[in-house]
Amino acid sequence: MNIIFAQISALLANISLVLSNSQKTRKKILFFLVFNNIFDFLQYVLLNAYTGAFTSIICLFRTYLFNKKNNSFFFKKYIALYLIIIIHLIVTIFTFNGIESIFPLLASVFYAIVLYQDKTKNIRIGSCIMSSMWIIYNSIVGAYVSVITESIALISCLIAIYRFDIKKKKQVIDDNTKVIEEEKQESYEYI
Repeated sequence: MNIIFAQISALLANISLVLSNSQKTRKKILFFLVFNNIFDFLQYVLLNAYTGAFTSIICLFRTYLFNKKNNSFFFKKYIALYLIIIIHLIVTIFTFNGIESIFPLLASVFYAIVLYQDKTKNIRIGSCIMSSMWIIYNSIVGAYVSVITESIALISCLIAIYRFDIKKKKQVIDDNTKVIEEEKQESYEYI
């Protein structure tokens, strides 16, 4: 019965992750990540995958803390970021259960670094790397719905990168090229 509830919780967690990847603002990304972390925690507890469970709790705290990011000394000097990384390392040491425990650590530390930044493009790229690490971990611990939904989250993140970052950049380049060509055309008309 726990496995069924774990898979349902995994589905809800990853729906939240997919929704976070498709948001335009940092604040909305962080909002959906809160729900992702809560449901992930429940899933991993039900699967007795404690590195994943406690990592999810730290990620919930991290998301809340980073959402409060401002210009205070605590954030300016990266103290909050270093604190989160140290806590991740400590939790991984105490819940270490073989090589699979490394994947949540790598995913969470890397994501904390990009999430600390303000650029949504970097957050989306970090999300892709994070999803890849969680896919590996979930495959090992038996979180099968999470493997599927993390894969979907990875695809949605790649689509968001194309939509918000690549396509938009290409459009700006195309618009600049058109302006330059129009200016050249106008200069030829005067000759």
